[in-house]
Amino acid sequence: MKQLRDERGRTYFRAVISDSKLNAGSPWTANQKSELIDVFKNNPDKKYIEFEVRSSKSELQKFNLPENFLTGSIVRIYREDVL
Repeated sequence: MKQLRDERGRTYFRAVISDSKLNAGSPWTANQKSELIDVFKNNPDKKYIEFEVRSSKSELQKFNLPENFLTGSIVRIYREDVL
């Protein structure tokens, strides 16, 4: 994940999901499918989906994440088209 700023100066973290993962055979949970996969699948022109991190600091520290990736951080999941 990369930390960036948008055209309005807002900080966000950029993550990319490969288009090849957007199929019915992929092992997605029901929540992932409705909140992420279906949104991209049903809106082919959608460039990204924005989420706010809600996990607690102690929960986030269990993972190898950037130090400034905190509760309240914005994450944009971008679709990357695969040929």
